[in-house]
Amino acid sequence: RQFDDIGTGGGYYLTNGVAIRIKWSKESATAPLVLTYEDGTPLVINTGKTFIAYANGFSNIIISE
Repeated sequence: RQFDDIGTGGGYYLTNGVAIRIKWSKESATAPLVLTYEDGTPLVINTGKTFIAYANGFSNIIISE
């Protein structure tokens, strides 16, 4: 599957049973992925294993408790 991971976008950080809206950005193919909260504060990821998934075309996702 091919996708464009250069630019900016939004997503969710799922942790401890909570979904938090985040933003991502990547300036170039060799630049690091930058994750922030919606207000621009750098995202602090919990200690332990982390899994990042890319889902294209799911603009109508509903996250509920």
